[in-house]
Amino acid sequence: MGEANQRSFGKGKRSRIARWSAHLLLAAGLFISAPPARSQADAQVQSRLRQAIEDLSAGRPNLDQMEPMLRVAVEQQQARMSQTLQALGRVTNIEYVGPQNGTQVYKVAFERGNSVWAIALSPNGKILTLYFQPL
Repeated sequence: MGEANQRSFGKGKRSRIARWSAHLLLAAGLFISAPPARSQADAQVQSRLRQAIEDLSAGRPNLDQMEPMLRVAVEQQQARMSQTLQALGRVTNIEYVGPQNGTQVYKVAFERGNSVWAIALSPNGKILTLYFQPL
């Protein structure tokens, strides 16, 4: 191959690579998105979370809506959880953060503080996981 042909061949190869790179970036961009779209199921989970927070704050968790292992943990920690939640005040906002380790994560704003909550429902609709961390 002559020198001119080698330069044009190299240039064409770089051009094809650049086009493929652009296509790959575009395709990758389809998988990098804003927070997940909210579904009816998500709305149900958020509603269940709000109710669980209200019940725990009032010192009367609905243990029948919890799986057995969570029920035991809530019974053991109920007084401390109620005290913490009462100190935070009433819920003013619940914001969906996204899925994490099989749970749905929410940032919950209270009158006097914020917290992060993780909740998961079992296939039978009971609360399987419920965790919170004051911020």
